[in-house]
Amino acid sequence: MLRCCRDIRRELLCLTETLSGVKVLGPAPLPVARMNKAWRYRVTVSGPEGKPLRAAVSWVLMNGNNGKKYKGVSVYADYDPLE
Repeated sequence: MLRCCRDIRRELLCLTETLSGVKVLGPAPLPVARMNKAWRYRVTVSGPEGKPLRAAVSWVLMNGNNGKKYKGVSVYADYDPLE
């Protein structure tokens, strides 16, 4: 799980390196790190709202879980986690 988060962070850093003001933080455990026998981590992306950032996150979501390497890992995005 943690290895998957590190790979996602690395991909996001590569995809957003040309975008100004984008920060990629993590991986970090969620406040409730384990739920229903599953570990939970997050990678936080902060930056100006726009199509390039959404496209980078979308690409990671669609391609980040394709192989057998991370079988059983769920990846999702939350646009505004404070709401």
